[in-house]
Amino acid sequence: RLREMEEKPKEGWSLTQRGTKLAQFPLHPRLSHMIYQAREVSDSFFRDACDLAAMLEEKELLKGGRVRHGVDLEARLDALQRPNLFPSVYHATRERVLLASKQLQNIAKLKRVITAREQDLAERKALSVLVAWAYPELIGTASRGGFQLENGSFGKLDNRDALNKSKHLAITTLTGPKIFWALPADPVVLSRYGIDIKDPRKHLVLGLEEEEGQTEEVEAQVEEGEGAEAVAAEAGAEAEVAAPVAFDHELLAVRRYLGEEFQALDSLDGIIEAMAGAPDKFEPKVLVSLLWDAARTDPISTEVVRRVFEEVVQPRLADFSGDQLCQVACAVAGTEVDSNNGLCDLAEAIAPKLDELPLDGEDGNLSALTWAMSAKGVQSEALTERLAERAIKELVAFEPKVLSDVREVCFWAFLRESADAWSNRERFQRMDVQFAYQGFYTKLGERVIERLADINPITCVYMMWTFSKGGVGDDALFAAIADRVGKAVQSLDRCGLTMFCWNYAFAQIENDRVYKICSKDTLRKARMAEMAPRDVSGVAWAYAKAGKIEDGKLIRGLSKHALGLLEDGIKQKCYRGPTKSLYRPVYEGDNSAVDAMVDSFDCMSLGDLLEGLVLWQHEDAELMRVAKEYVALGLRQPQKFRVNRQFVRNTGGFGRTLRGLAYYPGDHGGCREVLEAAAPLLMERMRSVRARDLVNFLFAWAMNKANEDMWLMLAFNDRIRYLLFEGKMDLEPKDVRTLKWAIAELQIGDDDVRRKLAELNAHDASPEELEEGETEGDEKGAEKEEEKEEK
Repeated sequence: RLREMEEKPKEGWSLTQRGTKLAQFPLHPRLSHMIYQAREVSDSFFRDACDLAAMLEEKELLKGGRVRHGVDLEARLDALQRPNLFPSVYHATRERVLLASKQLQNIAKLKRVITAREQDLAERKALSVLVAWAYPELIGTASRGGFQLENGSFGKLDNRDALNKSKHLAITTLTGPKIFWALPADPVVLSRYGIDIKDPRKHLVLGLEEEEGQTEEVEAQVEEGEGAEAVAAEAGAEAEVAAPVAFDHELLAVRRYLGEEFQALDSLDGIIEAMAGAPDKFEPKVLVSLLWDAARTDPISTEVVRRVFEEVVQPRLADFSGDQLCQVACAVAGTEVDSNNGLCDLAEAIAPKLDELPLDGEDGNLSALTWAMSAKGVQSEALTERLAERAIKELVAFEPKVLSDVREVCFWAFLRESADAWSNRERFQRMDVQFAYQGFYTKLGERVIERLADINPITCVYMMWTFSKGGVGDDALFAAIADRVGKAVQSLDRCGLTMFCWNYAFAQIENDRVYKICSKDTLRKARMAEMAPRDVSGVAWAYAKAGKIEDGKLIRGLSKHALGLLEDGIKQKCYRGPTKSLYRPVYEGDNSAVDAMVDSFDCMSLGDLLEGLVLWQHEDAELMRVAKEYVALGLRQPQKFRVNRQFVRNTGGFGRTLRGLAYYPGDHGGCREVLEAAAPLLMERMRSVRARDLVNFLFAWAMNKANEDMWLMLAFNDRIRYLLFEGKMDLEPKDVRTLKWAIAELQIGDDDVRRKLAELNAHDASPEELEEGETEGDEKGAEKEEEKEEK
């Protein structure tokens, strides 16, 4: 049934689609099939399968082995989950099993990795399904003092083994007639997962489109009574066996939480009614796990989540702990379920229990709760008040060593590693909601001003960042922080100083005093010496963005220091992997450094620096020459250095870097060498390039008249057409003018593109802007020609 290989005419043997999926797991194909099947059911079932697979790949977990503990795998799972209850556990073996399970879950990119998860009784009965998927031919039925296996073999247990009382076994290992490991199996439970105990090898293969015919076959067997009922009747279990039901994939995530008395239920209506009517049978922790499983299925079981939350959980909110309520909120927030009334009730219920929640973590925590309420737009006055109180308490008590420490207490910023576990963010993707709702910021700002004198200056700066990035411009708060931090600016670490001025520039809040204080402190010899590449970029960008470009001494100091950092980066080959790769003795003892090494320039930080220099209208020929050499070296690295080690980072920084290098060609040569190195990577990423970044790339190539690469020009043209005709070319008038000029300079685009460009942003542009747009491109070209003539 695994069908791992298939024969193709004239091509020989190759992996099937299923085989390719199974091959990602470093296991025997049987076990890979088992855990892939479980993954199609739910996340928690998948975790159980990983635990079981890791355990089956290892040696005996219990001292005394089968002689003392029998062959029941449940005893081994108990030892894995509750080792304190089993003094005879081989702890080294247990640790290897847990590590292997964790690795399997990580390979599958599970959003939340949990090993040794405890199951309730209903979930334990479903574990035989896992064994049946992996070893279907070893399903045994009690017969003549042993067990008759589906493959025709006959197996026996030791006379003292408790499993002798079972009517059916799911067996993993058989040597001769001797059964080594097994689990009791229930035909009715197996049938719910598409396994006919009469012919288990023909079980339903989940998540495989090619198996649609097989799906119909299994459903037909169950509907016609050829499944669990018939087999159980043959085994002598007529009266107590429930009638089989048709296979329902959506209910799989729910069924494994149903006790034996509810196994006959064959509809969501019946299951919900049973859950609501028997609260003692469904503890809060079971309902939390069920909601998570339903919310993480593919596709999401939206109706299951909605009805379980509204009809089962909401009437019992008082029974749930703060941690459980938070997890319920996150499970619901990660779906399309529209249940604001229910979430408002939940917010009122959890408000008195906030002290139970940690700031961060993979279980219930304040950051997760705030995200859930923000994602669903729920603003409870009682909860907002309690969240603000908790925030102030944490801000006042926290004593950071460096700026990044403060991320821990600012739980209303959701850009944190744990978000994969409790939000709907996919791995390596941006979150839709990154910061708390407006009402929380309003309440927090008022409280912070009252207690500002008690909050560490470094904490103040990072907290400002959460306001700036959250799009909250609180003038009163920023003015108060300017007075508080301005008096203690020298106590800030280098990152804190950079972010202090950066916050005002990004939030577009005027405060000349802040810029004067930061300029003076940056120019101190000791301070400038400790500035890392990201600090130099941040300060240069902030002053240029705020229009504070009259301070020539500051930009000359930053430019000179950046030149030295780039030269050191070339000597130390930091372009191979910018993260914590630049060493200088001054970073000894720096709490933000690792072994006296800080992050070197990558395309993100270098792009910020060059953008700042452009806005500042400052040209440093030697800095530009070294920057081009550094970038060219970085882009020529193999793929594993260029991307995996984060030299390029993203297309935004990549585009700003190339534009900055192209902006001032001067008399030290253009940047054709850099563009040639950049072209292959840009071709790879062209489909993800956004409008603003595309303008930067086109500007760089147009300034160098580098239109010889026909394939790149075609790719540019295709991307322009796509963004234009899909309505995704959302640009400011000045960017539209640059785009038009670059297209003309590179001689790309057709009449349709030019017509569409003429319409773009025309309604927003003034007559003066439109007239200026006709001449700006020509002026840039003329300036470049004059420079060449002078040379």
